[in-house]
Amino acid sequence: MQLLLSLIFIPLLMSILVGVFGDFISKRLSHVLTILGVLISFICSVMLLNDFLITQQTQDILLFNWSIIGEIEFQIGFLVDSLSLGHGLNDYICVLDGSYLYHWLHGT
Repeated sequence: MQLLLSLIFIPLLMSILVGVFGDFISKRLSHVLTILGVLISFICSVMLLNDFLITQQTQDILLFNWSIIGEIEFQIGFLVDSLSLGHGLNDYICVLDGSYLYHWLHGT
């Protein structure tokens, strides 16, 4: 569960950090921090995919109950299966490749 939460919240925390302290740190450090957040999230995604390929078990992770009305429960959580892991992994590869190509083409 910690791996899944790291996958989601590390890029969010890095972007908040850069957004709040962006005026006080250099532009290069801002780029390094945000790309590092995406890279760590990518590594967590690969580790989750590896765990899933070994166990072949779908994980339903409940974070909290948002609301309960009578017998109906509204829950907030994550469903980890092969489709979500494969799609998430593809998104990270596209982001990392696109960032690399942009900086390579523009020489920055």
